[in-house]
Amino acid sequence: MTGLRSTGRTALIFSMGLIPPIAVVAMVLLLAARTLPAFHGIEIGVMMSAVWAPETGAFGVTPLLVGTLFCATVSTILCVLIGVPAAVRLAFFAPAFESKLTILVLTVLSSLPSVLVGLMCLELITQYFGLSVASGVVALFLMTWPSFTILFFARLRQDGSHIVDAASALGIPEHKAVYRLVLLKLRGDLTLATTFTLGKAAGEAMAVSFVIGNVPHTGFLPTLFEGAHTLTTMVLKNHGAASGEHLGMVYVAILILGALIVCINAIGAILASKIMKNR
Repeated sequence: MTGLRSTGRTALIFSMGLIPPIAVVAMVLLLAARTLPAFHGIEIGVMMSAVWAPETGAFGVTPLLVGTLFCATVSTILCVLIGVPAAVRLAFFAPAFESKLTILVLTVLSSLPSVLVGLMCLELITQYFGLSVASGVVALFLMTWPSFTILFFARLRQDGSHIVDAASALGIPEHKAVYRLVLLKLRGDLTLATTFTLGKAAGEAMAVSFVIGNVPHTGFLPTLFEGAHTLTTMVLKNHGAASGEHLGMVYVAILILGALIVCINAIGAILASKIMKNR
C-alpha cells in the first residue's frame, strides 16, 4: 500500500510538471494558426514597414516593436538605478523593523492590479507629462520596480550575508564588503533580475494603455513627451474590432511580443551563466 501511494504521488507530481510545457506548446500552435492569414495575405516588407495604419492597409509592426523596447528599456534602467541601492540598504544597513516594513509595502505594491496602477497614473502622472511615453515609463516603473527590488534583496540576504560575515572576520568593514565583494559576486543574479524585469515591462499592457496615448509616434524612436504605441497597447486597442488580415496582424504582434520576451530572458540566462562561471 505504501508503495502504491508513493507511486501515485510521483505520478501526480510528474503529470503536474507536464502542464506548463503543454500549455506553452498549445499557445504557440494557437498563435501560429491565427497568424497564417496575415502571412498569406500581407508581404513581409509591409509587416516590417514603419507605418501602422490598419484603416489604410498599412500593418508595419516596426514602430510598435521600437516603442515597446524603448519604454521597457527606460523603465528597467530606472528600476536598476533605484532598486539596487534600495535593496542594498534594506539588506545590510537599514534597521530590522524598517527593512521588514519596507519589504511588506513593496510586496503589496508588486501585487497591485495593473488597471489600478494605470488609473492612478492617469489621474496623477498625466497632469505633468500628459498622455505620453514618459507617463507610460512611470507606469511600467511602478509595475516592475517593487518586484525587482524584492528579488534582488532576497539574493543579497541569502548569499551576501555570508560574504559580509566572512569579511568581518578578516577585519574588512561592512560597507567595503558590500560594495566591493557582495555586488561583484552577485553580478549574475543582478543580470537575471534585470532581464526578468525588462521582459516583464515589455509584456505589460493595461497600465501603459491608460497613459501612453496609443497613437503612432513620429520618427524612428519616440520622444519621452509624445504619445506612442507599443505591441501590447496595440493588441488591447485593436483586437476587439479587428477582422481578416487586420486580426491576423494583431496575432503576429502577439507572436513577436512572445518571441521578444523569450529572447530577453534567454539572453539574460546565458549572460548570467557566463558571469557566474567567471566570478
